[in-house]
Amino acid sequence: MPTDGKRESKALFSNNAAALAVDDGTGRAGMVGQNNPLPVTLAGDTTGLRVISDDPYTVTAAPLSLTVPAEATVVVVTPQDGVIRFRVDGVAPTPTAGHRLVATEGMQLTRAEATGFRAVREGNTNVSLMATSYGVPAGTP
Repeated sequence: MPTDGKRESKALFSNNAAALAVDDGTGRAGMVGQNNPLPVTLAGDTTGLRVISDDPYTVTAAPLSLTVPAEATVVVVTPQDGVIRFRVDGVAPTPTAGHRLVATEGMQLTRAEATGFRAVREGNTNVSLMATSYGVPAGTP
């Protein structure tokens, strides 16, 4: 560890591939690569927001879009049991192209992103997906 107390991340380049060791501040490090992407976590805060709907979906080989309630401001999506590929621009991903989201890692989408969300399963097995829509609390202008 450097003498100034800061933790370091290091990159290793070998055979035109890159590996990155990430220290999460607890002393644990993990390698990031093609088969172990950066972890995706919830971005933003839903504290104080009202749950509007909690909808299960099945992600198949056909592109899935979400039903976004009119009063929703954010939507949290979480694959339950597999890997999905997704896009948020209304264009369908493929099983090998698009952002990758793995089981139990959730992601918060804005209303516009949720409206443009399209997902397909990465492999040959359908994936259960939960989508929770949030809106402003009752009585908020």
